[in-house]
Amino acid sequence: MAATLEHSSTLAIERLRAFPRSDKPSTFIDTIFADLSNWAATPRWSGGGFTRVVVELADLRGHPARAIARKHKAAVERWLADSLAAAGVPSPRDHARKIMLLTEGAMALTLIHGDRSYMQSAACAAKRLAGCS
Repeated sequence: MAATLEHSSTLAIERLRAFPRSDKPSTFIDTIFADLSNWAATPRWSGGGFTRVVVELADLRGHPARAIARKHKAAVERWLADSLAAAGVPSPRDHARKIMLLTEGAMALTLIHGDRSYMQSAACAAKRLAGCS
């Protein structure tokens, strides 16, 4: 399980590095949530895999898969902060953390309700938080 998660994390981070950046924060944020919405439209989408793993292993705090998921989410948050900094967003680490909360919530609610409009709502909130709505 750990080897599979490590490999999945490596592939996901490589995809993020290829993700288009923008010098316009609103465009970048819209692109992130549009990409998540498109991912959620795929027939076999079942939410964020790393989050699901941690939820399933909630009572096994020392499980190696939880550490891998934590490391992965931290890498995603760093990538997001770097991307926001490149787009000129002030306090990029703070905003990255807030946008991470919005992405996780949007993915969970999209999965629960089968309604991808949560992604658009999260994008609007993220832009407002970043001061670019």
